[in-house]
Amino acid sequence: MKRFICTALSLVMVLAAVFPVFGESGGQDLEKAIRIVKNAAAIPADFSEFNYSTYEENGAEGKKVTVWNLEWSREDGSGGISASVDSQGNLNSYYKYVDREESGLAKVEREAGRKQADAFLKGAMPSLAGQMRAVREKENASSTGDLCYTYQLYVNDVPVSFILAEVYVDKYSGGVRQFSGLSAGQSVPEFPAAKPAFPAGEAVQRYAETAGAELNYYTYYDSREKKLTVFLGYNMDQSSGKALNAETGEMVSVYNDYHWRYGSTANAKDMGAGGASEEAALTPEEQSAVENVAGLISREKAESLLRAAAGLKSGAKLQSTYLGKEYTQPDEYRYRLSFDGAYGVVDAKTGEVLSFSIYDSGDKKGSATLNEEQAGAKAEAFAKKMAPEKFAQTVLKESAPDVSVYKNSGPEEKEAYTFFFRRSENGIGVAGSGLTVTVDARDGAVTSYENAWPKVSFPDASGAITSAAAFEKFNEKGNLQLTYVKTAADQVSLVYTFENSVTSYLIDPFKGTQIDRRGKAYQDGLMPEYGDIAGHWAESTIRALLNNGYYLSGDRFLPETAITQEDFLRYLYAPGWAGADQDELYQMLERRKIVLTGEKAPERAVTRQEAAKFMVRYLGFDKLAQKNSIFKDLFADKVEDSYRGYAAVCYGLGVMTGDEKGRFNGGAQMTRAEAASALYQLLNVE
Repeated sequence: MKRFICTALSLVMVLAAVFPVFGESGGQDLEKAIRIVKNAAAIPADFSEFNYSTYEENGAEGKKVTVWNLEWSREDGSGGISASVDSQGNLNSYYKYVDREESGLAKVEREAGRKQADAFLKGAMPSLAGQMRAVREKENASSTGDLCYTYQLYVNDVPVSFILAEVYVDKYSGGVRQFSGLSAGQSVPEFPAAKPAFPAGEAVQRYAETAGAELNYYTYYDSREKKLTVFLGYNMDQSSGKALNAETGEMVSVYNDYHWRYGSTANAKDMGAGGASEEAALTPEEQSAVENVAGLISREKAESLLRAAAGLKSGAKLQSTYLGKEYTQPDEYRYRLSFDGAYGVVDAKTGEVLSFSIYDSGDKKGSATLNEEQAGAKAEAFAKKMAPEKFAQTVLKESAPDVSVYKNSGPEEKEAYTFFFRRSENGIGVAGSGLTVTVDARDGAVTSYENAWPKVSFPDASGAITSAAAFEKFNEKGNLQLTYVKTAADQVSLVYTFENSVTSYLIDPFKGTQIDRRGKAYQDGLMPEYGDIAGHWAESTIRALLNNGYYLSGDRFLPETAITQEDFLRYLYAPGWAGADQDELYQMLERRKIVLTGEKAPERAVTRQEAAKFMVRYLGFDKLAQKNSIFKDLFADKVEDSYRGYAAVCYGLGVMTGDEKGRFNGGAQMTRAEAASALYQLLNVE
């Protein structure tokens, strides 16, 4: 019998006191877990196969927790349900899989889906559901798969940053397909009173003075242009986990239960090892590569340098070696070496060790003996030794609480500290560039190191707006708000912090506009709210497309305005390409042969016959439509010979059937409302 895999999300929700804490006999605990799932969702009678497993793990907040994984499935494997419940009575996740034939636009309106999501939430988290509010409405509305609904806990009318839940509703059947709640072992703490010591206006001033907008250099590699560019941008950096305490007015660190190590910033393309006969002629590119490789250090030298830098024992066996170009800087070559329990990268030209990571095999015992200051001193000394000239150009950004912080016997006891010495050019920080060192707090050993230092030229910052002016741009919609956060594993604080959306973009320091991490105009990808379609003949069609993630940007749809070629194609490919710039959009269209050579005309109004051609190509029937001789005119008016096949295919599929007199009007400009109508029919083609 086929088995299905549950890919449950890792968000949050459900109070332990809802059900008795587990801990009785195994049979009784299993029964409780089953009832918890059934309290949230009905198990169909034909899901008659039942399996379960259980395990114990270190859950949230460092607690030992037992997790029950439950599975129901049909005998033929065409559907199943998977759920996980922890020993505190939390329904952590739920996932339902059913083979389905449906495709095209949703059959369930978003508001109808919300009712299903609300009902499921009440069953899944009966004690908290009443305090949950729907959030991220516009963000979630852009989903073109299942309908997504995100809920956040509010206490004293203040959002709780660390308690969220998500419910996914099938857009065809209206049933709940997926839920994620509290992570295993997570509990709901006590909350302080929501009485800040100072008002929001003063909070804005304090925040601006203590953690205002920061000007940085950013790098972006365009893989199509094969070019690494550098640009300036102001960011509202909350990556260090800082927030303004609403009682003291001081910046505090936000506690995070989940932590990851820094990974290597390099994405190498490995070189092949194939040979060629001596007589074979080499292209100039091949000859250049041969000459470059001839000037590189040997693999043995790279291994020796890496072993010395990382302090690898002689018993650490070399498993594999790769030599290849640095992806973002094609003139650079890298050795990538894997050992038993370690990995590292060496500059193949200079021999400089660029990174290494030593994996803890679990043989280290005991508690932390170094505090952060002591670990920092070791990290600084190591960075100076490894790259003295580069270190002189760095500033300690600060200890990084979101990486390499592991729990030992207690939630606050750290096994490792990570420090990021950020590169500075012209007195301005370079995002993502610098020296990163991780020190094991138990014995002071350096367990990972990264030297991320791209060779680029930096633009002049003269004429940039001030940090205060950039801060005003970030806060122009009053995004600084009161929020409950964790400042320790067992401590909740009331803080002022920015909404997550503010950290997703940068401010152009010369224009004051929003830009993305590529330096291009920022597209938020959120669903618009059109103010000019009420009562229009295409209103329901436009809203149905919007409900499925198909939309045109702006607060007005302008239904009777002629649609440009770019807007028509952007409308058709809105899911996944709504935020693409013009070049990216057309590169994709040309790759897929939707737009052929000589047809690109972004600003020109698209005609009805051109729209038909693009839609037929979207369906994959272009070769068929080009055989004009096999088609006859199906419209009341004459269709140009070169478009006869496209018009006929659209007519036959019900995509474009003509006006009230049956005319195709192929040369007429298509309005935005007509485009919506045609796309709606296109997306419903079986």
